Amino acid sequence: MICAPESLFSVAPPITCTLETNDYSGDVEEITTYEPVAKIKMVEGAGTSANLTAIKIENIGTVPTSKISKVAVWIRQADPVSWTGATAGETLFGVSSSWVGSTITVSGSFSVAGALTDYIYITYNLTSGLTPGTSVALRLNAGAITYGAVDNTVYPLTSSTRPVVSASVMSLPHTADFESDPVWTAFSTAAVSTNWERGAPTVVGPPSAYGGTNVYGTDLNANYGVSAKTHLTTKIIDLSANSSLGFYHWNQDELGWDGGCVLISTDNAYGWTVITPVGGYPDPSINGLDIPDVGVDQPGYSNTTAVDWRAAEFDLSAYTGKKVRLRFYFGSDTSNVNPGWYIDDFSVVKTGADLTLNQSDIDLKP
Repeated sequence: MICAPESLFSVAPPITCTLETNDYSGDVEEITTYEPVAKIKMVEGAGTSANLTAIKIENIGTVPTSKISKVAVWIRQADPVSWTGATAGETLFGVSSSWVGSTITVSGSFSVAGALTDYIYITYNLTSGLTPGTSVALRLNAGAITYGAVDNTVYPLTSSTRPVVSASVMSLPHTADFESDPVWTAFSTAAVSTNWERGAPTVVGPPSAYGGTNVYGTDLNANYGVSAKTHLTTKIIDLSANSSLGFYHWNQDELGWDGGCVLISTDNAYGWTVITPVGGYPDPSINGLDIPDVGVDQPGYSNTTAVDWRAAEFDLSAYTGKKVRLRFYFGSDTSNVNPGWYIDDFSVVKTGADLTLNQSDIDLKP
């Protein structure tokens, strides 16, 4: 896909752009901040020199433009595993709230210079008062990318359609046995096919679910791939009281090299922190768990031989009073693959005494 004609530059080859992913499936919360809609890979030919100044984006969904309060464009020079949410890894190219019909133009300035690859994220913000059942869908407008003062024809990059839901914040207790779809969000790098799936583990992995029929696993039909980076993210959970996370899990990966861990976000999935289970992770450092904007060689669950279903518990009392998301993150290195990580019977429940003092409990004596 050509973003700019070769004649624009003094040295060939030109810049090329391809859609890296638009697979940001799952529901849209009532109010979202910098929600990703597309990741675009921009490759600059050797000797190329230009200045990216504008990107045009078109609304093709049923959520009206009046409810899309802003559209932002971010650029990252290192290939990110996933959208990290306007943290240190991304540079804000520009933001706009000015719709003209169904099109919005995000202006900015970014120097494009020779034999490099950059990654562009298109994101949006929504206002409150959305109508459940409508959907968000944005794409690049034809003639979308401007270098200098020259508009260049770009084939539209169609985004995924994302349904709007109301009351998406889950209250305590919140449980999921995966027999029905909890409407969580699975994401993986485009380079490998490994991604979290819900269903019966009939090909690789455990011989059956811990309970019922269905589980979530890193790949229900095959071993995970090399250099896999995949994560599974819950809806927002309101931790209105002291609580703990519990689930059952099974894993077979590569000790010290491949494995998984659990993360928590308190800002709607834009910043993440690894949380530690009661008793700690069995592996303090896993080579494949390099998590963008979190750190390299993170601790987690890792074992070369299969470890049967067992319980895991995480104390969430440090996050009481916050609305959080939880994420199951799995990563692998460049060699040797196995069935991966499987989870079942997820729950976040209140812990400790829930003492309510009623007036009838009080005996006032003179």
